[in-house]
Amino acid sequence: MDLNYSVNGLVFLFDFHVPFIAASIIANISRISLLKLNYLYTDSYVKNGTILYANFTACIFMGILQSFKFEDGDLQTCLTTGFCGSFSSLSTYIWELFIHTVIRAHTYPNRGYSISEFIVGNIVEVSVSMSGLKFGISLGSFIKENYNINSKKLGKIIKYTLALLSIPLLIIMLVLSIAYRHKFDSYWCLSSLFGIFGTYGRFYLSKLNSSSTSQKWQFPVGTFLTNFIASTVLAILLVLLERYTSEYTKKWAIYSLMEGFTASLSTMSTFMNEMNKLKFLKSGWYLVITIFSCYSMFIIILGSYKWTKGLYNIS
Repeated sequence: MDLNYSVNGLVFLFDFHVPFIAASIIANISRISLLKLNYLYTDSYVKNGTILYANFTACIFMGILQSFKFEDGDLQTCLTTGFCGSFSSLSTYIWELFIHTVIRAHTYPNRGYSISEFIVGNIVEVSVSMSGLKFGISLGSFIKENYNINSKKLGKIIKYTLALLSIPLLIIMLVLSIAYRHKFDSYWCLSSLFGIFGTYGRFYLSKLNSSSTSQKWQFPVGTFLTNFIASTVLAILLVLLERYTSEYTKKWAIYSLMEGFTASLSTMSTFMNEMNKLKFLKSGWYLVITIFSCYSMFIIILGSYKWTKGLYNIS
């Protein structure tokens, strides 16, 4: 009995957890890479350094995976929760809202423009992300209907590839984090490691979505909690970043937690997918409650700090 239990545990480890870790690392690197690309030029149609591109891309992949589902449930979870969920970030989007509505409010003709920025920011982010999901669903259906793809064989290739990459990626990220710890840009290595914990936190909290409360009220409690907790932690980390901006090691660690742990703990793609599955009114309430709850934590934590001591080093 003990031997069978051990064997089953090892099988589950290599069948789920190893590919799951690889998916999380790849997603974190992909998200940061898209953010970095925005900084390379200044004449962007959309404000540089926004999470919008990553959220849109992640939602496309999430949509494809809703139509083109793999028979292997563990692989499906690795790709949806592990990759798509970590590729996108709701907490970063809330932080961008806070920048435009609070931190830069003094640059507007009057404070009423902050309300306009809040409305426009939400319209753009939610609309673009949802359109990405819808496009992905249509694209997945098109691929499924018009191309004879062996999903079982493709699934095995993807799973084995992720499994083979997992340990090397972990070692590379760990070694680079140590070797280049004196270079601030190396935060993407350390953040990829922190991101694994964020992804696992979201995975286990998502199990609450199947609870009796979630089913009764048709409200994904697990995903709501991940986004709420991630936004709260991000606001706290931003306060710490403001205080320790002159201390390199602390700043490096805090920024890595922001880009890794909190960004991976929160998710925009799963949030959009759940909204798409809910009825219209339920979906609307889910959106409003999530956005206002997460944004309110920024106002309470980071806003209070700004109005009492000021924010001079983060924007």
